Amino acid sequence: MLLSINTLIVIFLSIFSIIGLSFRRFYFSCIFHPASFPTHTKWHTLLSSACIHANGFHALFNLGLLYIYGNELERLMKVNAFNPGWLLVLFVAAISLANLLNLGIHRHHLAFSSVGVSNGVFAIMAATLLWSPHKIIHFMPFITLPNMWLVPILWFLNIIYAVKSKLEIVYSGHLVGITSGVISTLLII
Repeated sequence: MLLSINTLIVIFLSIFSIIGLSFRRFYFSCIFHPASFPTHTKWHTLLSSACIHANGFHALFNLGLLYIYGNELERLMKVNAFNPGWLLVLFVAAISLANLLNLGIHRHHLAFSSVGVSNGVFAIMAATLLWSPHKIIHFMPFITLPNMWLVPILWFLNIIYAVKSKLEIVYSGHLVGITSGVISTLLII
């Protein structure tokens, strides 16, 4: 295959992000808005909301992390004789699960909406870190951690931010992404 599955995902999401940032009508048709589900069931938004982003920085940050961690996960899968198609399954499952959770939590919150692919990115990051648990990450000259410690740290930091932050970030999606990445990786490794 000329392009990896992850690279194709990043290209697809990049195109949709550009369209979403350029055409507001398209953007608003893709937003996941749980409060609209009782009357206007828009099931496509469970996935389409991951294809658009709030702004250019949001898109670049998410897609950059997805490119880095997704390519590494795909490489690790090939080395360990696993089908890299699992990456796509994990990615779509994390996005769907996070939005279904948000549907249950925020069904009656009119102001709640969600865009971005963070839930899928966190699933890929968690899976990548668990596929190579002893690999050392160097944050700064004096701060190094093995991958296996980064997953609980990411999970814990997301909980702290979710409780203390007043930013409009859907941390439940991040937590579901991390958790689905961990569970699915432990099931197949």
